[in-house]
Amino acid sequence: AVCTTTCNLYSITATNTNAAARYLRCENDTSGNTSPGSETVELDLAIPGNTAAAGFAVPIPSQGVAFSAGLTCWLVTGAADTDVAEVAANEIKVWYAFKQ
Repeated sequence: AVCTTTCNLYSITATNTNAAARYLRCENDTSGNTSPGSETVELDLAIPGNTAAAGFAVPIPSQGVAFSAGLTCWLVTGAADTDVAEVAANEIKVWYAFKQ
């Protein structure tokens, strides 16, 4: 869970030190109601791969993106919305800017 109540997301920055791309998926829900691979993905971003580190920074316009129930995200190795394969420890770093 990134935030467990109503919040607005203003930016995401992510880096990946694996050679392969990894995927950040988010949903408008609390973590207790979220199951990776079985939920409707509302935000789906590929994090480029590079062993020397690759990534992205996504700024969101001034009003942000509203999440009415909560913001829960997960990281997986596959491109399919139903993928549940977890990434290795310490290969992905993510920073979220949000306001509750």
